[in-house]
Amino acid sequence: MELRSGPVGQAGLRGILGRVGFFLSVVVVVSPAILVFLWMLSLAFKTDIDNIAYPPVFIPNPPTLDNFFSVFENSPFARYTINSIVVTGSATLLALLVGVPAGYGIAKARAHKLGVLVLSPISSSPCRSSPGS
Repeated sequence: MELRSGPVGQAGLRGILGRVGFFLSVVVVVSPAILVFLWMLSLAFKTDIDNIAYPPVFIPNPPTLDNFFSVFENSPFARYTINSIVVTGSATLLALLVGVPAGYGIAKARAHKLGVLVLSPISSSPCRSSPGS
């Protein structure tokens, strides 16, 4: 691969380096969450002895489903699931009930009224700085 001299070749190289840098920064930011998720997944398939073993066992051998059976046998999991569905559905409907008319009103407001409407929450914010402080 031959690099051309001049602005086109340098811009292409900068673009590639920028994409590689962006990819590496995304990997650095996301990898802790992925590792925690993989660790939790590993814990789900281990026995109690493997969970507290030192040094830790990362890949269970043999994997077991006993932890999943225990959750369904020892707790009202179905009730918790229904409660979660009811709460999230209610919150979503309430947000739509308030948000849709508010969005319609903002969309239909005239430009000079819209400025007042948008700036009023900012001017009444408790975090604003007062003169002299």
